[in-house]
Amino acid sequence: MPDQLEAPDDDDSAEIRSSLTHEFKREPGKGSHLATITEGRGLRRARWIQYDDPNVEDPIAFDPAGTHALLFMAANRHLRAVGEMDYFAVLDTCEKLSKEDYPSSEQLSAHLQMWVAGLQARKGSLSVDTIAARFLQSQDRLFALLNESKEMQESATAYADAWHWLHMELYGEHELAANAEAAERSAAKASAGRAEGPKAQKRNGALRLAIMATEYKKYAANEKSRTRRISAKNIASQILVAVNSALARSGLGSVKITTLEKRLITIIKDAERKR
Repeated sequence: MPDQLEAPDDDDSAEIRSSLTHEFKREPGKGSHLATITEGRGLRRARWIQYDDPNVEDPIAFDPAGTHALLFMAANRHLRAVGEMDYFAVLDTCEKLSKEDYPSSEQLSAHLQMWVAGLQARKGSLSVDTIAARFLQSQDRLFALLNESKEMQESATAYADAWHWLHMELYGEHELAANAEAAERSAAKASAGRAEGPKAQKRNGALRLAIMATEYKKYAANEKSRTRRISAKNIASQILVAVNSALARSGLGSVKITTLEKRLITIIKDAERKR
């Protein structure tokens, strides 16, 4: 348990300033559903339901676990794409080298640390490859220390998400990114008929993939049959409406069932390897 932090002095105040406009709209609800809140600020958009029970959160608006799943998948896919071992390949190597039937969590942790150190020595600490590997190694160590407690792991991902966004606000990174996006949009409008910038396409593609992965995760959590759980064709027909609804709420258009099936193949593969 960390030491209790000292309370600040009465005059120890410093506002975190931003020029970004916060759009906030409240629509009255019924019963335990007090209101529907629609927000927009900089890069972020949120639409969530407020309940009369303050302990109930709307999963549509707050999904740090979904963000973690996207980062985990993206890190592994990147490492495979550049010809490096991904998280699962490192664990497989550790198992083969271990003299035990199965290596301990400490052995796995040490192997992952050596993997990151090797990448850093070859490619530098600021390379995307090393950053992706360090994320995978750090989350593995954190989850091992949390003893595979689902509640504690969910708390950890929620903390990481809150850390990320407060860090973005404190250092002005959210405002810089939002202004860059606004400038990018202005440039795109000035060049009629030009395709959307590659950065915006990449960002929107990642968001679309995250939504698909989140809806798959919801489906898989309630599907006991492994055969149906790994069938992209079956799952696409089951979650297409939910995926397109979530995409529409985020201003990301819609997806055809054939495209969803293709994306699900990779999502399912990554999810099954992680089980």
